[in-house]
Amino acid sequence: MRGSTSSKFVVYYGVNGEDKEHKYRFTAKLGKVSNEHEAFLIVKNEIIELIKAGKENNRIAIKSNRLADLFKYKILGTYFPTIYLNLYSQRHLNFFIGELGLNPSGNTVLEKQDALFEFKNSDSTMQKWSNYEFNSFLYNVIGYPPSNDEEEKAKDALPPIDKVKPVFVQLDILQSDKTGKPKHGGAGKPDYEEQQERNNKLGKRGENIVYNMEKHFFAEHNFPIKELEHSSKTNDRLGYDIKSLDEKGNTKFIEVKATRKQMGNANFIITDNEKEKAESLENYYIYIVFEAHTLTPKIWQIKEPFKEHQDKFLLTPINYRVEITVK
Repeated sequence: MRGSTSSKFVVYYGVNGEDKEHKYRFTAKLGKVSNEHEAFLIVKNEIIELIKAGKENNRIAIKSNRLADLFKYKILGTYFPTIYLNLYSQRHLNFFIGELGLNPSGNTVLEKQDALFEFKNSDSTMQKWSNYEFNSFLYNVIGYPPSNDEEEKAKDALPPIDKVKPVFVQLDILQSDKTGKPKHGGAGKPDYEEQQERNNKLGKRGENIVYNMEKHFFAEHNFPIKELEHSSKTNDRLGYDIKSLDEKGNTKFIEVKATRKQMGNANFIITDNEKEKAESLENYYIYIVFEAHTLTPKIWQIKEPFKEHQDKFLLTPINYRVEITVK
């Protein structure tokens, strides 16, 4: 097993940081232990208990097992390859989750594996794959995860969603310059496919950030979580991304727009369907997520955007539908 230090095995022989003396060592996870022999017996017993828990998919016993995560989930993925992924590095898990726009229910290895399984099983082709084939897909198609922070930055990898700490901000809307013209990019032909991929990834991240904030809001107000829906996951043609509740318990509809830009002037695309829903639905919000690629995004809520602020917005048509009838 590569990666991390020897402490992942809980008991080992060697040095420890600046302490260069070679001797038997065991980590604090084992509690009060007299010597290496006792530590080794405990580790062997933990391995046996882990395998029993893994066979029964006993999540509580797996999480409370005293083996280090790298060691623990490597064993589970080896003994039970149909139940667990042979993928247990937090850095690797976070990379794939970020690239696929997933939102795990928690920050443990098991919960992140669950998010990947949900993605796998949502596709009729991938459902037929073994976990080994799915692992191969992740590494060969999505790409190999970065091994350090520098590589992470170079690959433009998104930070772990469970470490993101967004805040709500309030901005005042000023009158837009109605004579303004749409701005065009500089010279050179843009890579539209790459742009679309980046936008899709950022869009999913923005939705997940807002959804997680709404979950906290529900918990604070003791609202039933079943009333919170990440609607765009099952139907992306509703004209909104999330159905939630406001402080009075009334239904509200949220369309999320994510950007890498810092907090300030907003510029985003809205479809005819989204604009129609914004004008017809009660309690319709647009949540703009600034700096969505960072650990500290800023969320600006705009209520009833095309009812209360229509005269202040500058809407620019940018697409045409072309219909050609042929013989």
